[in-house]
Amino acid sequence: MTRYNRTKEKRTDPRPAHVHLGVDTEGGSHVYHVPSESVYTIEGTAVAYHEFLEGHPISTYLEYVADRRGWLLRSLDRRAADALQQWAEHTTAHHGRLEHTTRVPCGEDQ
Repeated sequence: MTRYNRTKEKRTDPRPAHVHLGVDTEGGSHVYHVPSESVYTIEGTAVAYHEFLEGHPISTYLEYVADRRGWLLRSLDRRAADALQQWAEHTTAHHGRLEHTTRVPCGEDQ
């Protein structure tokens, strides 16, 4: 069983594919999926919610969760979220479309 799908495209976006945002007071774990600009809320072992940011910065989502549920643990603070968003906008504006593929584990042929 292989863990990775191989494609001929190269991933040029240096940001990680997933960023853990934190855990809310109801136990939901929030994970930002960078390539799709969406957030998954995982409760237990299931995805409870999947929200597309639709052009809004990740800091807006962080504030939304703070107002609705509150944060028990926050892995990404507002300044880091804003920096991530600004970097993405700058990179896209200056370098065109960011390509995405999966990573190949070390030691395997590409």
